[in-house]
Amino acid sequence: MNKKQPLIRFPIGTLETRTLKALSHCSFAVGSFDKRFTNSLQGATELTEAQRELLHKLAYRYRRQLGITDSEAERLVKNMKKEIDNCVLHPAIVRAIENLL
Repeated sequence: MNKKQPLIRFPIGTLETRTLKALSHCSFAVGSFDKRFTNSLQGATELTEAQRELLHKLAYRYRRQLGITDSEAERLVKNMKKEIDNCVLHPAIVRAIENLL
Protein backbone atom coordinates (compact mmCIF):
# COMPACT_ATOMS: atom_id res chain seq x y z
CA MET A 1 0.00 0.00 0.00
CA ASN A 2 1.15 3.47 -0.81
CA LYS A 3 0.93 5.84 2.09
CA LYS A 4 0.64 9.52 1.35
CA GLN A 5 3.69 11.51 2.25
CA PRO A 6 3.05 14.28 4.78
CA LEU A 7 3.19 17.75 3.31
CA ILE A 8 6.49 19.49 3.82
CA ARG A 9 5.98 22.84 5.47
CA PHE A 10 8.40 25.74 5.33
CA PRO A 11 8.61 28.60 7.84
CA ILE A 12 6.77 31.67 6.63
CA GLY A 13 9.10 34.55 5.89
CA THR A 14 8.63 38.21 6.65
CA LEU A 15 7.91 38.89 2.98
CA GLU A 16 5.07 36.36 2.93
CA THR A 17 3.73 37.82 6.16
CA ARG A 18 3.75 41.31 4.62
CA THR A 19 2.09 39.96 1.47
CA LEU A 20 -0.70 38.39 3.52
CA LYS A 21 -1.16 41.61 5.44
CA ALA A 22 -1.29 43.62 2.21
CA LEU A 23 -3.74 41.17 0.63
CA SER A 24 -6.01 41.54 3.64
CA HIS A 25 -6.59 45.15 2.49
CA CYS A 26 -7.71 44.04 -0.99
CA SER A 27 -11.34 43.82 -2.03
CA PHE A 28 -12.40 40.22 -2.74
CA ALA A 29 -15.64 38.88 -4.12
CA VAL A 30 -18.01 37.71 -1.41
CA GLY A 31 -17.35 34.07 -0.50
CA SER A 32 -14.43 33.73 -2.93
CA PHE A 33 -11.69 31.19 -2.43
CA ASP A 34 -9.07 33.94 -2.52
CA LYS A 35 -10.67 35.63 0.47
CA ARG A 36 -11.02 32.38 2.43
CA PHE A 37 -7.43 31.42 1.63
CA THR A 38 -5.90 34.71 2.75
CA ASN A 39 -8.06 34.80 5.89
CA SER A 40 -7.12 31.23 6.78
CA LEU A 41 -3.40 32.05 6.54
CA GLN A 42 -3.55 35.09 8.82
CA GLY A 43 -1.27 34.29 11.74
CA ALA A 44 0.22 31.22 10.04
CA THR A 45 3.78 30.25 10.87
CA GLU A 46 4.35 27.70 8.10
CA LEU A 47 3.40 27.33 4.43
CA THR A 48 3.45 24.39 2.08
CA GLU A 49 5.01 24.80 -1.35
CA ALA A 50 1.54 24.96 -2.94
CA GLN A 51 0.37 27.60 -0.47
CA ARG A 52 3.43 29.72 -1.14
CA GLU A 53 2.91 29.44 -4.90
CA LEU A 54 -0.75 30.39 -4.55
CA LEU A 55 0.22 33.37 -2.40
CA HIS A 56 2.46 34.60 -5.23
CA LYS A 57 -0.34 34.07 -7.74
CA LEU A 58 -2.73 36.08 -5.57
CA ALA A 59 -0.17 38.88 -5.33
CA TYR A 60 -0.13 38.86 -9.14
CA ARG A 61 -3.92 38.62 -9.46
CA TYR A 62 -4.51 41.59 -7.14
CA ARG A 63 -1.49 43.55 -8.39
CA ARG A 64 -3.52 46.64 -9.26
CA GLN A 65 -4.91 46.87 -5.75
CA LEU A 66 -1.36 46.47 -4.48
CA GLY A 67 -0.13 49.21 -6.85
CA ILE A 68 1.95 47.10 -9.24
CA THR A 69 2.19 47.88 -12.97
CA ASP A 70 1.53 45.26 -15.64
CA SER A 71 5.15 45.15 -16.83
CA GLU A 72 6.34 44.55 -13.26
CA ALA A 73 3.70 41.83 -12.92
CA GLU A 74 4.92 40.10 -16.08
CA ARG A 75 8.42 39.95 -14.64
CA LEU A 76 6.92 38.55 -11.45
CA VAL A 77 5.27 35.69 -13.35
CA LYS A 78 8.57 34.76 -14.98
CA ASN A 79 10.26 34.68 -11.56
CA MET A 80 7.51 32.59 -9.93
CA LYS A 81 8.96 29.33 -11.23
CA LYS A 82 12.01 29.46 -8.94
CA GLU A 83 12.77 26.90 -6.26
CA ILE A 84 11.35 27.39 -2.77
CA ASP A 85 14.72 28.43 -1.33
CA ASN A 86 15.10 31.13 -3.97
CA CYS A 87 11.45 32.14 -3.93
CA VAL A 88 11.23 35.90 -3.48
CA LEU A 89 8.61 38.38 -4.52
CA HIS A 90 9.35 40.90 -7.21
CA PRO A 91 10.86 44.13 -5.79
CA ALA A 92 7.85 46.09 -7.08
CA ILE A 93 5.53 43.99 -4.94
CA VAL A 94 7.82 44.49 -1.94
CA ARG A 95 7.70 48.28 -2.44
CA ALA A 96 3.92 48.26 -2.85
CA ILE A 97 3.43 46.11 0.23
CA GLU A 98 5.75 48.28 2.33
CA ASN A 99 3.83 51.38 1.20
CA LEU A 100 0.58 49.83 2.41
CA LEU A 101 1.97 49.05 5.86
